[in-house]
Amino acid sequence: MLSNRTTSILFSLLLSVALAGNGIAQNVDQAALALKKRGEVFRKPAGFNTTDEQVEVGSWFSDFDSVRTEAASFLAILFTDDKSILKMKENTRLTIQGNTTPSQKIRQIRINRGSIKTKISPQIDGKYEIISPVSVASVKGTEFWVTVDPSGTDTFIGLEGTVEILNIESGQTMLLSAGMTITSSWTGTMNINPTDPATIPSDPDTEQQQQQGGQQQGGDSPQDDQSTPTDQAPAQQSPTQTPSQSEPQSGGGSKLPGGIGMSASVGAAVLDGQVYNQISLRPDIPIGPFGIGLDLNFYFDADGNLREEDWDEPLDAIDKIFYLRYNNPEDPFYIRAGGLLGITMGQGLIMDNYSNTIEYPQVRRVGVFGHKEFGKFRLQGLVANLRELSNPGLIGIRGTYNVIGKLKIGATAIYDGDQFAGLPDRDGDHVPDAVDDFPDNAEWSVDTDGDGVADKVDPDRNGNGYTDNTQDSTISNNDIFPLDLKNALSLEDTSNSSAIYGADIEYPVFSNDLIAITAYGEFAKIQDFGSGFALPGVRATIGPVFLKLEYRQYTKEFLGNYYDRTYDIERVHLTWNDSSNSVNIETREDLLLKPVTEPLSGVFGGAAIDLLDMFTLSASYSRMKSTGDGTLTFESLYGDLSINPVFIPKVNKASLFYQQTNNLNSVFDFEKTSSTLFGYLIGYEIAPSVTL
Repeated sequence: MLSNRTTSILFSLLLSVALAGNGIAQNVDQAALALKKRGEVFRKPAGFNTTDEQVEVGSWFSDFDSVRTEAASFLAILFTDDKSILKMKENTRLTIQGNTTPSQKIRQIRINRGSIKTKISPQIDGKYEIISPVSVASVKGTEFWVTVDPSGTDTFIGLEGTVEILNIESGQTMLLSAGMTITSSWTGTMNINPTDPATIPSDPDTEQQQQQGGQQQGGDSPQDDQSTPTDQAPAQQSPTQTPSQSEPQSGGGSKLPGGIGMSASVGAAVLDGQVYNQISLRPDIPIGPFGIGLDLNFYFDADGNLREEDWDEPLDAIDKIFYLRYNNPEDPFYIRAGGLLGITMGQGLIMDNYSNTIEYPQVRRVGVFGHKEFGKFRLQGLVANLRELSNPGLIGIRGTYNVIGKLKIGATAIYDGDQFAGLPDRDGDHVPDAVDDFPDNAEWSVDTDGDGVADKVDPDRNGNGYTDNTQDSTISNNDIFPLDLKNALSLEDTSNSSAIYGADIEYPVFSNDLIAITAYGEFAKIQDFGSGFALPGVRATIGPVFLKLEYRQYTKEFLGNYYDRTYDIERVHLTWNDSSNSVNIETREDLLLKPVTEPLSGVFGGAAIDLLDMFTLSASYSRMKSTGDGTLTFESLYGDLSINPVFIPKVNKASLFYQQTNNLNSVFDFEKTSSTLFGYLIGYEIAPSVTL
């Protein structure tokens, strides 16, 4: 019988020959080999009606095979083409995918839950991506940890090289470098901080070396001496191990001195009705617990001239800051200033998924959002736009308290001190740009005859050929006809506020590593209008699936999810009144609440799921009917589809979205209303980390 050492040497020689000459009999799609294994590990081959197979050392994996490790298990996988290594910790689920096109080779690891450590060869010829339901990591020549939590938060820990992390929900990207940790949430938020060594998962390979009495390498924490037997490849360095190095990325993915990450994009933008070529740079600058995200946009017209108004004032520097942050959302104290994404305060009946960047970059809002914990009490605060703080504009405050055990109560108040501030007014003369004949001149606003001369200085304001002097016989050419002059719409000393306040309660019914179920209820009242409640409400996370369902009931003049992602678009707008020949101002209250002339009841539901690792779908729908004859109906629909572009050469992003809220008709008629938003995003990779 061969000794263990002889067996190990023989295995190494056979493996080296097999990899060098590709001489092992295998199908052309066999992409990876089980290098080491401990405990119960299973493989589910691609295709329909396949069954789980036990994985042993030497087992082959093909593209689209699913792999899972059970409790107290571990698996090391070797990719035969580039000698990259992937290690799976216990309770991890992933799928191996690959595709070769005439232009490049693409490999994707789709992880649904658990922790993996990857060591990617810098010589890899093509694209290597780690994809979760929340994030995408584009890697090359790197070593890092990925942990996917079923609740919807991914954690990336950089060990060597650089990794570009993309949040699928918000489209935000960050560059992960050695010694840094990035968290990416299903809500669209991302944060980067220096790595706490205590949070680095222990390497299962190192654990095994310790258990066998071998010398521990690196800084991984030792584990208990008791373990299950482990099958493994030889302890000597195999010919598949290649020197690892940090390889700078070209274009926008380069790592700058000081750990600064940089991403870049090129494209086109329409500003003030004119098309510009756009070059965008987004550096992410970590400074201890702080982080600074800049958004530097350079717009060039058809003649190659830079749009100078974006750079000619000191206050323009504020617009270049996309965000400033201190700490991360999961920390007891957290604050972020700048662009705000996916803000929900309470259970969603009052504020649901609000974003102050809906009109970005045409309209830039600098907001503040954060929280502070005081034992069982937690306080949240929101300022949507610091430029409107004096009015104030949209602000919010929320407090929660853990009463007993896991039972939590909360109270929320949202206030918009001046909805009229949503009307653009570039020159600050209190006349909205839409009805200001001189939107860039604070002294002038009215030109009745449209001759380009303001009424204030025009001797013939109505353009009828007579001077508009007082009737004086000594002055010729007096205007003897009545003047019919345009009236300016001035909002000076005028405002229109809105406010909603409410209370909620929640209790986690059940929770384990795979499933979390929470029951809740919420009540809300709109100032000077109606009220409503959502009860019962249930939200659940089941692996990569998120579900939410509520029964709702409203009085007249009330609608839920009032402050949502379209709020800034529908906050206020101007309409023309033919009968009075004048301009009317309509707020969101006029548009949404006044048509609700009867009490309503109905359901609200939402779901998000990664389907077959091919595309990610999130959707929500609500239908509220009048409780009387049922003739009054309000429907809302939101959908977001992200497609896996692995089979599309050079395409690294592909998504589309649609939203329509509070429609009196069926939202499935897809008739455009003032609340309709739809669009698509296709990213063409023109260089590593540079997307068109």
